[in-house]
Amino acid sequence: MQDLLINVVIHTSIIQDSKGVKYVLEKLNSSTYDKPNLKQIIAYSGYWGKLIKCVKENLKMNMTVV
Repeated sequence: MQDLLINVVIHTSIIQDSKGVKYVLEKLNSSTYDKPNLKQIIAYSGYWGKLIKCVKENLKMNMTVV
């Protein structure tokens, strides 16, 4: 299995990761590249709370926070 970069979003450092992740997920959702094969999102502990439910409902994917 290869881990390949699908999308990149760059924002200012003023935006905290937990807030800026919405830009990443919006770009991922609008992308058609390899979308049917993407099943799992793994994120570090900066991404927690309602985000996991949002990913499951809107992107139909699982998100694991490690």
